[in-house]
Amino acid sequence: MTEKEYFNRLEFRICREFGGMRETHLRATWCDGFIPEVITFLGNHTRITGRVWLVFGKKEECWDFSLLIGGNAANRNEIAWESALLDEDVTGWLSLDFDKKFMRIKPASGYPDPEPCCD
Repeated sequence: MTEKEYFNRLEFRICREFGGMRETHLRATWCDGFIPEVITFLGNHTRITGRVWLVFGKKEECWDFSLLIGGNAANRNEIAWESALLDEDVTGWLSLDFDKKFMRIKPASGYPDPEPCCD
């Protein structure tokens, strides 16, 4: 998988994550693309920062993002992009700071979605 393919898949995965959020006002939010700018290799982790386009209703905004993935890559060509993909049944890996317009993505923080509850 290439870096471009990974970020395309991540874009759609984030859209699906928004669609399942408890905060109903966020369910219509969608991700409209990533611009990765800086990749920092930190031993067992790789941090990628850049800009991401988010659409809230009819308003599109450019936010900053940070993606922290595992692996021992020493350069961009060694990143195992497919290993950083997020399963559909996990949550908790995405956080948003609306004041700073900052999105944090940390796949290792993901945990299984709880079972839906019925009343």
